[in-house]
Amino acid sequence: MSMSPQSWGRVKEVLDAVLDAEPAERPELIDRLCGDDAAVRVRVERYLDHEEAAEDFLEEPAYRTRRDTLEVGEQVGPYEIVERLGRGGMGAVYTARRRDDFDQRVALKVVRRGLDTDDILRRFHNERQLLARLEHPSIARLLDGGSTADGRPFFAMEQVDGEPIDVWCDERRLGVRQRIELFLDVCEAVRAAHRRLIVHRDLKPSNILVDEQGRPKLLDFGIAKLLHDDSDLMTVRTRRGQRPLTLRWASPEQVAGEPVTTASDVYSLGLLLFELLTGRYPYRLTTGSDEEMTRSILDDEPTRPSAAVALPVDTRANKASLGDEAGSEQTATRPTDPESRALCRGVDPERLRRLLRGDLDAIVLKALRKEPAERYGSVDELVADLTRHLEGRPITARPPTWRYRTGRFLRRNAVAVSIGVLIAALLIGWALSVTLQSRTIQRESDRAAAASEFLEGLFLSVDPDERQGEELSALDVLDLGHAQLLGDEYAERPRLRADLALTLARVYEHLGETEAAIELFRLARTERRKVFDEDHAEVVRSEHFLASTLAGVDRYDEAEELMTRLVEVARLTSDPEVRRQLPDLLHSYGWLLHLRGRSAAAEPPLREALALKLAVLDPDDRSVLSTRRNLARVLRALGRADEARRETRAVLEARLASPHATASDITTSWSDVAMEAFADGELQEAEEAFREALARRLELYGDQHFLVARTRNNLARVLQRQGRLQEAEDLVRAAYAVYRQTDRTGFTGVMAKNLAVLAAEQDRCDESLELLAEARPLLEQLEIRTAPAHRADARSVEGWCRWVMAADDPAARQRAVETMRQAVAELEEIGSTGSIAAEARLRLERALEAERGVTRG
Repeated sequence: MSMSPQSWGRVKEVLDAVLDAEPAERPELIDRLCGDDAAVRVRVERYLDHEEAAEDFLEEPAYRTRRDTLEVGEQVGPYEIVERLGRGGMGAVYTARRRDDFDQRVALKVVRRGLDTDDILRRFHNERQLLARLEHPSIARLLDGGSTADGRPFFAMEQVDGEPIDVWCDERRLGVRQRIELFLDVCEAVRAAHRRLIVHRDLKPSNILVDEQGRPKLLDFGIAKLLHDDSDLMTVRTRRGQRPLTLRWASPEQVAGEPVTTASDVYSLGLLLFELLTGRYPYRLTTGSDEEMTRSILDDEPTRPSAAVALPVDTRANKASLGDEAGSEQTATRPTDPESRALCRGVDPERLRRLLRGDLDAIVLKALRKEPAERYGSVDELVADLTRHLEGRPITARPPTWRYRTGRFLRRNAVAVSIGVLIAALLIGWALSVTLQSRTIQRESDRAAAASEFLEGLFLSVDPDERQGEELSALDVLDLGHAQLLGDEYAERPRLRADLALTLARVYEHLGETEAAIELFRLARTERRKVFDEDHAEVVRSEHFLASTLAGVDRYDEAEELMTRLVEVARLTSDPEVRRQLPDLLHSYGWLLHLRGRSAAAEPPLREALALKLAVLDPDDRSVLSTRRNLARVLRALGRADEARRETRAVLEARLASPHATASDITTSWSDVAMEAFADGELQEAEEAFREALARRLELYGDQHFLVARTRNNLARVLQRQGRLQEAEDLVRAAYAVYRQTDRTGFTGVMAKNLAVLAAEQDRCDESLELLAEARPLLEQLEIRTAPAHRADARSVEGWCRWVMAADDPAARQRAVETMRQAVAELEEIGSTGSIAAEARLRLERALEAERGVTRG
């Protein structure tokens, strides 16, 4: 059909307006501008059809929606449409229910127009058996295929309820290690597909959903194979001359239109890992246009992950590059500034940079090499390097370490050297002790030399060129020593490895890094069992350290199993070295029983431990006073408050007078006295004692230590009880900021809950509910013994806020009162008698009085 120049001008005018509009606005705009001119409408829609065929086939054109959308209740083969979910990998995505002999919910994916229906379905039937064998717990299965009434192919997939992996990780503030472990689960699924010679070609966060249990599921594996074959179907090209792809997640060879292999999936996995670790794209974009992104993928070198954490995300470029990709609405609203992105990983930007620097930089950049041959040869190799990194072993992505000149290291790492000197002093002291106790001069010399060798290796394992003059923290040096200790060079020296592991573990524990401490205590036990019998004094000592640390992080079952055995061994042994450990073992065993809520059973072993210690030690010995301190806490739990308070005061006075007491011991006793006074309602005395403890801990540990944060929170509870709510809130906010910069996510939840309480008491109920929403998932992860009380208290606070906000709705107020009532009942059931329970009861009583017409307050 020919058209006049005037009509062609009209088509161009309409097209100019439509192409400038947002996709969702185009249908209405075409109706308005074309009016009754059918010829212009046909030409405009035909041009748009052609334009869409040249675009990413994974995106469904918005102006087709009215013609292509299936309605709820419509039949597609044996399936009935339940709801439309949005756009997926190739067109519209629906929830559907099978209505024949199988009552089954599926994700139904309907291919957009313009693709060769017969070719797709023919290959689906030919490869059905291959795809059916693609069984893996982390791969959503392709179940069925067919065509709609108007001839479009559809595929029925296993329906997955979950969130894109990047969103899931950020919302739960997963740390770097947790993200890598989840990423490794994704890699296992990709490996399983590669073994079936199936390449995904479209790995991206929206195609990897994580369910509530934290299990990832990969979508569209089978469809990726069906829609990406070297057949006539692939003659559909983009206007960039490429095969169909999601540009942001495409490999260089995909962008260049070259053959796609498993190396393309390795590249996409590298992109995914970069995103999970840093929260941004590896290339620096300014506009996010297709042209800019194509140039970056083909020519630009990706940013190092450790450098990328300090770079902001250009929201305009990020949104443009995401386009209409599924899940982009969630992705586009995620944190963009460095501080917020780091907090989503449980740390501050500087700590995140240190975690990524070195191994992870090298691993990610190797996966992102432009040339496929220069990447990891397979997903297996990528997994192997990440596993080595998590285990502290050398990775293949970095060249062998050269020995660096000592002078250069000293100039660049002055702080590290001073820390190293302290560690050296510990090791030298240990070496001297070994020397005095060794049976031969040769053995003394060997072990002292081995300790010196370890220290030398600790220095030489640091790469000055990588550090670029950066100062190291104590934790950095410990991490280096930890990794070195796991190396093969100590495999044949189990006794040395055990002793050094024990030393490092105790330093880690003092710094609050309990997971690293537990790992090293386990290593010490394993290595000592290679040298000694199971009941040898050295093995008992290692297991005692391990059990005590496990109890400190509430892993009670394993701790009690260990402690029960150790006490029995020490009672029955004829070995005097083991027998001498019995008082300390009884002390730890009694304290563990108390932590488990069995305080009555805890008193006898603690009193026996105290008697045994007093038989051989001075009354002011640190060990004696430590047992008296814990006995006092058990007496408090048994309701013998007067005895408990006298004993706690006596321990403080003895420590203040003793030359053996450390600054940490004295500070702990001040905190104990404060807690006793608080429990007895002596708020002025509690405040003074807590302020003394806080001042001492600030002097000992600095502003950012978790013990300082804990003391601030305890002082805030006293001020809150006195009605000094703003002062209390300032202290809790400071504690909350410290916990958010560590991996102690559970305690972050407690701080958020405590802030919610203070906001509610100041009638800021909207803010309180927001804080409770943040606290709830973190409290669910909390494993300390008071976790049930904190969770119940959170429900009580939420009930109070709902009650306050439902002033004109009696039914809503009643529901809120019922929530508070249930929370109080739960607190009574778990035996909570402290301030948490008292405050929950007070909220309920105030609400009930108001419901009875008594003036609130």
